Amino acid sequence: MKIFFFCFIFLILFITIKSDDKITYICDRKSSCGCSSNLAILARIFGGEEVSTYSWGWIVSLYLSNKYFCSGSLISSNLILTAAHCIIYELSKLSQITAIAGSNRLSNRDGQGQLRHVYEVFIHPDYDNKLKGNDIAIIRLSRPFDMSSSRLSIVCLPNIVTAESIAKLEYPIPGTNLVLIGWGRTENSQT
Repeated sequence: MKIFFFCFIFLILFITIKSDDKITYICDRKSSCGCSSNLAILARIFGGEEVSTYSWGWIVSLYLSNKYFCSGSLISSNLILTAAHCIIYELSKLSQITAIAGSNRLSNRDGQGQLRHVYEVFIHPDYDNKLKGNDIAIIRLSRPFDMSSSRLSIVCLPNIVTAESIAKLEYPIPGTNLVLIGWGRTENSQT
C-alpha cells in the first residue's frame, strides 16, 4: 500500500512539474517568415499570457459588418489562411468582410492596423462541414497589405512540392514545438 501511495504522489508531482513547463520561442532571424518580433515564453492555450505588443505579425482578424468573427494567418501580402468553418457561411456577404493585420488588439484602438476588403474565398474542395475535415480556406484580399511595416510578417508554411509528398509527409514532425496564436481569454473574466 505504501508503494502505491508513493507512486501516486510521484505521478502527481511529475504531472504538476510537466504542466508548468514553459518554452521560450526563439526563431532563426535569417528566416523570411515565422519570426516573432519578441521572444515569448509559452506554456498553454487557455489561460495563456498576453503577448508583447506587435509580436506576431502574421495574425489577421476578420470582421463581418465591423464585428469580429474569426482569425487567420498571412501567407503572403494578399492571402490569408483560415479555417473553412469560419467563413463558409459568410460567402454571400464577401463585400461586408474586412481583414485587419498589424494590430495587437481586436478593437484596433491603436489605429496601427491595416484594413483590407476580401475579394474572394477558396474553400478546400473536400471540406466536410459535419466532421470538419479539410477545414481550411484561403482568402484573397482586394489589395495587398503593406509588408514594409515592421508590424507585419508572413507565417511559415511547409515546403511541399507535390500531392504525393503531402500524402507521405508527417507534418509537423512529432516532438516539434509549435506556437498557437489567437485572440481569447487569458483568465475566466477577460478576453
